[in-house]
Amino acid sequence: MITSRKIDLNDRESIDEALARDAFHPTTKSEAFYEAGVLSNIYTDEQGDVLVLRAQKALRIEMIFFDNAASLRNAKAMIEGWKQLLTTAKTAGFKEVVTSTNSPKLKEFAIRVLGFQETNYGDEVELKIGI
Repeated sequence: MITSRKIDLNDRESIDEALARDAFHPTTKSEAFYEAGVLSNIYTDEQGDVLVLRAQKALRIEMIFFDNAASLRNAKAMIEGWKQLLTTAKTAGFKEVVTSTNSPKLKEFAIRVLGFQETNYGDEVELKIGI
């Protein structure tokens, strides 16, 4: 049977040890599991701790343009709207914004102008930005 509980400060050493053995998260530090606004749980079975999970509030957005050919108009709206969205999202406690796109032009714009970082998943590109 799997049980779950919130982490506490006594878990820090075992989280550090797990991170030291984990080749897939080389930049993750145990401090991240204790940040304000983060939900962190340890899952345990009969043999002991299995995993530690860290969750934070993320805003997933989707953009549909009324005229894909109106590149300059769309860019201006995104830049102005982006400032407003980030302010509102920060105030509401969001830690990152995530979107997916198949559009090479939108991807390039989101990275170059809006500050997103690219993460590839399947045939879509996921773009993330911490706020």
